[in-house]
Amino acid sequence: AQFIAGNFVSSLGVAVTPSSVVLTIVYNISGVAQSSSIGMTLSGSFWTGTWSSAGVDLGDATWTIATDLGPNPAMAGTIRVIDP
Repeated sequence: AQFIAGNFVSSLGVAVTPSSVVLTIVYNISGVAQSSSIGMTLSGSFWTGTWSSAGVDLGDATWTIATDLGPNPAMAGTIRVIDP
């Protein structure tokens, strides 16, 4: 799965550019929770990262994107694995 992150904004509403971005995905393999952390790459004005769902159980996987600019996730969500 390809992930793309766009603009990052500070708590003051100011556009910021992090120097590092990490995508973390939590998913199941054979019913056991696993996680992967993937460093994202800046490509133009977007950060991109790729995660392989090979061998992953069908169902929901949660993801977060964190930056070096703060301790809290900058973005979070859920994807549905339908064809690993």
